[in-house]
Amino acid sequence: MICSFAGYCTRNLTYSYFRFIAGGCRMSRCEEETERILNLAESMTDSRSLAREWFEKTAIPGWAGKTAQDLVLDGKADRVLEYLEASRSGVYG
Repeated sequence: MICSFAGYCTRNLTYSYFRFIAGGCRMSRCEEETERILNLAESMTDSRSLAREWFEKTAIPGWAGKTAQDLVLDGKADRVLEYLEASRSGVYG
């Protein structure tokens, strides 16, 4: 059985799905981090689609052209969250 919510974390950057475990859905760590980042980005843009577009396509300053998605896949989700928090507080304009 597959849950209906699609996540973003796979090495080939296609959709993955939550796994059905013991009667419920369980997210991988990567999917949990992605969801936290998307939720924060959505709160800043008021749009889930804009948050997804930013996550997948916008390079984060200081990370050699890497997107938030790239950084999550590299195990650096904490850096993305720090960047978003700093942006929300006005550090980046």
